Amino acid sequence: MSSLTQVQNKKVASAPAPKKEGHRFENIEVSDGFKIYRKGMLLRRSDFLKKWKDCYMVLREDKIVYYDSEEDYNKSPKKYSGQIFLTEAMVDEEEKADFKAEGEVFSICSRGRQVYFQTTKGEEDKKQWMDSIRQIIRQIALG
Repeated sequence: MSSLTQVQNKKVASAPAPKKEGHRFENIEVSDGFKIYRKGMLLRRSDFLKKWKDCYMVLREDKIVYYDSEEDYNKSPKKYSGQIFLTEAMVDEEEKADFKAEGEVFSICSRGRQVYFQTTKGEEDKKQWMDSIRQIIRQIALG
């Protein structure tokens, strides 16, 4: 093998691997030992709770946890109001007219429970939330 071939091989070997398609987590935050992939204010309702309620949602590496407000999250991140496990979960787009919603609506079905979320920041924000959640679900499935 010539020295030129060895140099060329080293260049190829040292090139960074391409990012996986759909990978969107460039600014991962770590809080209380958990990776935080996305967080923000949304509206939430479930099959039991028929009214929309404000929630501060935090997408972690294995589940979503939510709080009554961002202040509650900042004060005590371990004391959340509820959680949605993402193992075997599904995310779907919903028609906002079906919910008399002003914002864009999506749902998460996990462990036989359907929870709906509404963003008032538009279609792109909904798409980003859904893509992020689906990416976490894929990561969980791949182990």
